[in-house]
Amino acid sequence: MQSSTFLLFSWNVRLVTWIGKLLISCPFITFLNVMHFR
Repeated sequence: MQSSTFLLFSWNVRLVTWIGKLLISCPFITFLNVMHFR
């Protein structure tokens, strides 16, 4: 595997995991805020 391809692949994995964390944490934070302000 070439270094540039590997770098691109690792960046894609990092981006996907970051987006996944964001998608998981956003509804959770919203839920916490709703429960807190109720």
